[in-house]
Amino acid sequence: MAALSPLPIDVSLDAIPSQIVTPADLLNAVAPRPKYTHLLWFAGRKAADPKGKAREWFGVRPDAPRHMLEAAAGQHDVYYTPNEFLGWRLGRLLTALNAFYVDIDVHGGNGCPVAATLVALDKISAAHLPEPNLIVWTGRGAHVYWLFNRTSARALPRWQSVQRELVRITGGDGAVVDCTRVLRLVGTVNSKAEEFRRTVNCEVRHTQRYEFDWLCDQIIKPRAEIHDLRAARAARGLVENRRTGRNYGSITTVWYHRYQDMLKIIRKSWPNGGVPVGERNNMLYYCAVALSWITAPEALKGEVAKVASQLMPDLTDAQISNCIISVLDRATKAGEGQKIDGMDARYRYRSETLWQCFQPLILAHPDLLAELKSILPPAERKARKKAEDAKRDRVEEGRYTQSRSTYLAQKAQRFHEAVRLYREGKTSSEIAQALQVSVRAIQGYLRTFKASTAPELAAVPGSPTKTQQKPLRALLNEIEAEVLALREKLATARQIVLQLGITPKRVWRALRRLRELGLCRTAKSPPDLNVAVAEPGAARRTP
Repeated sequence: MAALSPLPIDVSLDAIPSQIVTPADLLNAVAPRPKYTHLLWFAGRKAADPKGKAREWFGVRPDAPRHMLEAAAGQHDVYYTPNEFLGWRLGRLLTALNAFYVDIDVHGGNGCPVAATLVALDKISAAHLPEPNLIVWTGRGAHVYWLFNRTSARALPRWQSVQRELVRITGGDGAVVDCTRVLRLVGTVNSKAEEFRRTVNCEVRHTQRYEFDWLCDQIIKPRAEIHDLRAARAARGLVENRRTGRNYGSITTVWYHRYQDMLKIIRKSWPNGGVPVGERNNMLYYCAVALSWITAPEALKGEVAKVASQLMPDLTDAQISNCIISVLDRATKAGEGQKIDGMDARYRYRSETLWQCFQPLILAHPDLLAELKSILPPAERKARKKAEDAKRDRVEEGRYTQSRSTYLAQKAQRFHEAVRLYREGKTSSEIAQALQVSVRAIQGYLRTFKASTAPELAAVPGSPTKTQQKPLRALLNEIEAEVLALREKLATARQIVLQLGITPKRVWRALRRLRELGLCRTAKSPPDLNVAVAEPGAARRTP
C-alpha cells in the first residue's frame, strides 16, 4: 500500500477508533458529529413478521443516543446511510457527505470475497491512491471506506466524479456510486452469506481522517490546460455542422468563438500591443470570463496571465489578480458544482451585451466585422443566418424529401384541381378526400380562390351585395342556381326537394355551397331526409 503523505487534518473532529465492533462504533467513525439524519433499513424485520407490519426504516437523528443502535446488533440484514439527509433518503434532501465507499462484491456467492478484496487493494496501491480507512467485511464481499471531514452537499458533483473513479480503478460494483446508497452495519448478520462469514465485521486500516479537497485531488488529478474543443468533441463522436463548420450545441464552443473574437478586436485596435490605461481592465476582464468557460479552474489564472503578458505587458501580477478576482472565484465555485440562482456560477453575458461593449472598437475598423464570428450586431447576425439558410440544400441534408420548387409546383397543381372540383359542386370534405390532403388545406385553397374572384368580399362584412354577387353567381351550376332562386323566394328545404324532384342530400349540398359563397343562409343541420320526392314527370329530376 502506498505510504501516506502528510495530510491536513481537522483536529476538532473526533478520531477514528482503532476498533469497530458494534453498529454505533461504525456510525461514530463515519459521522462523529452529525447535524442531520442517518437512515437505517431493517430488511429482515418485515420478512420475519407474518403480517408484514414490522417497521422497516428507522431515522437516527443527531440528538439520539448512539447506544440505541446496539439494538441492531445481531439482527439480519440491517443497512444504513453513510451520508446525512434532511429527513429522508433522497438526493434533493442530501445535507452532508462523510465518506467515499466501494462495494467489492462476489456476485452470486461464487468465489472468495477475501481474495476479491485483496485484488482491489492491490489496484488501489498500484494507482498510488491514498489508503482506505476501513474495510467492512460483509460476508460476500467488502465495503472499502475513505473517511473525510464532514462536507456540504454542494460538493456532490465532485464527490460523484471521485466515486465513479474509485469504482473504475478497483473494479467495484458500478451501481454503488450514488449518495443515497445504504451499506451494511458492523455487528449485523448477512443472511445470504455462508455460515462462518455471516457476521459483518470491520478492519481499521488507519485512523487519519482525510481532508475532502486533498483526497479528491489525489484520486482525480486536476487538469491544468485549455480544452482542445475539436479534439475533445471528436473523441466523443460529435461532428461539426456542415454549414458553419462549428460543433453542435455547446456553451463552451460559444465562448471559444467569443474569446477568439476578443483577441482579434484587441489586436486590431492595438496592433503593437500595450492596451492603454482605461481599456485594459475591461479587456482583461472579458477575456478572463471567456477563458473561464474553456479552461479548467486550476489553470485559469495562468492562462489569463499569458494573455496579459502579450496584450498588456506592463500589468503586474497584483493588478491582474485584482482585475479577475471575481472571475476566479466564480470559476472555482463552478468547478465544485456550486450554483448561483440555480445556474452555473460562472459569469455569462448575452451577445448583445458583448456587442455594446466592443462596438466602438469594431466600428473603428470597417474590415473587422467580416472576420468576427460571434460578437456581432443583431442585424448582422440575422443577415448571416438568412444567407446561410439560403445556401442550404435541405434535400441533401436529409431533412426534406423534395425541393421547394417541386413542392410549390405540386401545391399549385393541387390548387387548380381543388378549384375544378369545387366548380363541379364538390364539398370541401369530398375534395380533400379526392386529393388526399386535409380539409383545412382545401378551405385555404378555396378562400384564396374566392378572394381572387371577388376581392372586394374580403373587406365587406356580412352577406355580399347584389353587385358583389355577380361573379359568384357565375360559379354556380344549374341545380345550385335553381336552389338559390327558390331560396330567395323563402322556400324551405322540404319545398325545394318537392319542387325540383331531387334528393334531400343534393339539396343540402347545394345549400351548403351557397352558404360558403355567402349567397344565402342555411340551417346548421341537414334537412329532414324523410321527404317524399315528387313522382317522375311531375317535376324535373336530376340524377
